Amino acid sequence: MAGKVKRALIDKILTLPRPNSIYVFYIIHVYIYASSLPNIFATDLDNLVNIFEAYTTEKRDEFVKKCLPLYKSALTGDWKTAQNVINEDANVVHASITEGGETALHIAAAGKNIHFVEKLISKMDNHLETTNRKGNTALCFAAAEGNLRIVELMIQANNTLPTICGPNGVKPIYMAASLGHRDIVNCLYPSDFNTWPREERAQILTACIASGLFDVALKMIREDNKILPIQDGNNETALNVLVSMSSAFASCNEAATSFSSAKELLKCILKFLSYANEMEVSNLISKCPELVLEAARLGNTEFLVMLLQHFPDLIWTADSLNRSIFHLAILYRHRDIFNLIYEVDSIRSFLTSKRDQDDNNMLHLAAKLPPQNELDMVSGAALQMQRELLWFMEVRKIVQPSYRNMKNTEGETPADVFTKEHASLMLKGQKWMTGTATASMVVATIIASVVFTSIFTVPGGINEKGVPNMSSHKPFMKFFYLSEAIALFSSLTSILMFLSILTSRYAERDFLHSLPLKLMIGVTTLIVSLGTMALAFCSAIFLSYHQGFPWIHFLLGVFSIVPLLCFLLKFHLLRDVICSTYDARIMFRHQNRLFN
Repeated sequence: MAGKVKRALIDKILTLPRPNSIYVFYIIHVYIYASSLPNIFATDLDNLVNIFEAYTTEKRDEFVKKCLPLYKSALTGDWKTAQNVINEDANVVHASITEGGETALHIAAAGKNIHFVEKLISKMDNHLETTNRKGNTALCFAAAEGNLRIVELMIQANNTLPTICGPNGVKPIYMAASLGHRDIVNCLYPSDFNTWPREERAQILTACIASGLFDVALKMIREDNKILPIQDGNNETALNVLVSMSSAFASCNEAATSFSSAKELLKCILKFLSYANEMEVSNLISKCPELVLEAARLGNTEFLVMLLQHFPDLIWTADSLNRSIFHLAILYRHRDIFNLIYEVDSIRSFLTSKRDQDDNNMLHLAAKLPPQNELDMVSGAALQMQRELLWFMEVRKIVQPSYRNMKNTEGETPADVFTKEHASLMLKGQKWMTGTATASMVVATIIASVVFTSIFTVPGGINEKGVPNMSSHKPFMKFFYLSEAIALFSSLTSILMFLSILTSRYAERDFLHSLPLKLMIGVTTLIVSLGTMALAFCSAIFLSYHQGFPWIHFLLGVFSIVPLLCFLLKFHLLRDVICSTYDARIMFRHQNRLFN
């Protein structure tokens, strides 16, 4: 009968106007399921509904008076107001005050109000295990937010809280691991962790790896490496997650500790695979070829190298289209992985002879346009085109001569594929190059005009005999004229370089050396002309106002350099051109990594 009555009350609530959704849930959770209503289960349903309607007005006022102020206090950390509410009704401290079923402690834990939480815990007695509608305790909220002090306070009050599962059966330590809160994970890490089910530990392990908590993951594996072959809820093992962490293995990673921990973790896993019973890790070893290919696609060079060092035969791995790791490295433009081919001279010809199902060889793949994110590694469409030509020419060197003009199933040679795939990029490169040259030439022309005019204007003027008044300051006069001459000649050189760019034929090969070299010379001379013009101005100021205050000369000199500095800081074009052009000399080379 009680269940029937409760169902009728819920149905009635759903038909009533909802003045406040939080209030409605509060009524259901506290006054129905906590059995706060009078013992009226023997009455008929009509009378019961009438009683409930009488309660709504009264309880709504009670909610506004008690629960709402407590909710606001928990959000803001106002303990004084909260204490007044709790003193009036002690039961409100463990009541659900939100539509999601959260108590004041849930709200305060999420809001990181440490003092408020500490006071509230002292008032809650044995109600710390109260969960919301989704099954989260307040500790789950604190663990997710990453507030170590609040987590410690809750555990001190109730040391069973870390073992209470939240949504989907996961514990607070998993929530903290998923969000990368290392301190919280270490705090919640139990002494009897090895007694937990392996499936649960494997899930926490993969969460730690995905969040970059490699030191914690390493600790778990060293305690029990038998969890390595176990899959988590997403059917992934530790190796599956680790292969996707390319950034963690980058040698230029700012977090050197993270880089070291990631390598140490992978070493530990591979050592386990090398010495473990084959039956225990058969499913994991069987996935190694797939992991090698995935590492090649993602550009995780360190992972790939370490895997090949332990299992050299994996170098022959090919995907479903018969593409090796080197084919994938070319396709996705992963230079460091491609450079490994220079370390396997004895089998290079066999690896480069592979063709995919469409009869595309390595050079066909080099002719294809790479993913956009790889193109964006180089700024400017013209420099991107240059990088693509460098890749094509390098791969052309290592394939068999007969492959250079070999046709695929569509009857296209590698050169045909390159022209077709890069037609749009070449047009963008031409537009980018002409736009850059036009804008730069305007600046160079203005500098040349100013310098040409000012070179005939003697600082300080001349006397009636035609002798410069500042002839006594010969060093500064020489410096002025020298600066003016350099500025004029460099600006004229810059104009000529940009003019030759504008009149270029823009053939594919022009993007390899000719256009980048002209652009580099043009930009360099433009910067030189701008700098020497500023120096000429400084010397002219000194010659004209040498009898003034010295600090004025200093300030004028400093401010004359400001435009040049701003130009250099904002104008990265020269750096990009130089790096793109001369990086090619060391771009493809033997790095002695695979068997070192």
